Amino acid sequence: MLDQGDDHNFIILHADEAKNYFVQFAGSRGEAIVRGEAVSNLYLEPVHMLDPKRSKALRALGWNPPTPGQSPNFYRDWDARDARTRRQMARLALRTLVEIYGLEPTAHVWCKLSLCGASCLWTIRPRRRASQTMFTKGLEQQFPCADD
Repeated sequence: MLDQGDDHNFIILHADEAKNYFVQFAGSRGEAIVRGEAVSNLYLEPVHMLDPKRSKALRALGWNPPTPGQSPNFYRDWDARDARTRRQMARLALRTLVEIYGLEPTAHVWCKLSLCGASCLWTIRPRRRASQTMFTKGLEQQFPCADD
């Protein structure tokens, strides 16, 4: 995302598209900072809204609460230039999808990656002990057009 594409690159990871449960990351080519967001109640139907316990759990995982002028969703910014930070981001995304939004640990994660305005869709199926290495490796293996 930081080495490819243009100024509006993003990846969206859906735990449940019907409920609109997602984690997303956005960044720009040549920049170091990536903004991560976990969906808040603003974008959820009343029946799928997060209760106070899950909102508190998102904050305990390290997400900042929605803030006017910053993000309508829970958010966090990372300096994503090093591999260790990117692994932490992937780990947090998977933990959030599983622990907060109820994704089964062996279920598919629907992904949408957009670089230069072109999008690709694919799925990743984490193992029970999902790891950030498998996640990032899955991106490299399942999205070869990122090198174009």
